[in-house]
Amino acid sequence: PPLPPPPSAVRTALREAWHFLGDLARQALVPPVVATLIGAACGVTPPLRRLLLPSCSDSDAAQVAESVRECEVGEEGVDPPLGWLVSGMLKLGAAAVPINLILLGASLAKGPNWQAVTPGVIVTVCLCKMLLMPLVGLTTVYLIDRSGLLQLESPWDEPLYLAALVVTCTPTANNIIVLSEQAGGDRAALSTI
Repeated sequence: PPLPPPPSAVRTALREAWHFLGDLARQALVPPVVATLIGAACGVTPPLRRLLLPSCSDSDAAQVAESVRECEVGEEGVDPPLGWLVSGMLKLGAAAVPINLILLGASLAKGPNWQAVTPGVIVTVCLCKMLLMPLVGLTTVYLIDRSGLLQLESPWDEPLYLAALVVTCTPTANNIIVLSEQAGGDRAALSTI
């Protein structure tokens, strides 16, 4: 019969597996993911939800932001203890797009840096964004539409194709600049593209 591996080999394998899982957890549990998990936990736990949201929003979880705006703070039983936190987060969320556009404008203010990117890269990115991505988006919507997964009546099926085309074809400069800022990428090259 084969001999079991020596204890040091098992310890080394367990240590490597532990480090791998730790690295995986650090990469997967980034702040947006953790915030989403905490938000989901608060949303599905009624006692936590009552701490954050007005009682008039307990009936419909899909319209939380709208119900927070509709409920007047100060009504009896409506003002939650941590309602100020939700109100502040809604205001920060509303400011995300304007801040994103300011970052984009700051990155593009100097104009393109043609030395940062080769013409081949620019042509490849343009072809992928303007041809390949719309083709993939339209094909996906077509397959979903034809498979019967999505039951859309006549006036709504055409806007679905238009929405897929617009979303896949329009520039993603805002996202690229934010990702570049977060990942420490080459901002000059990305703002040129």
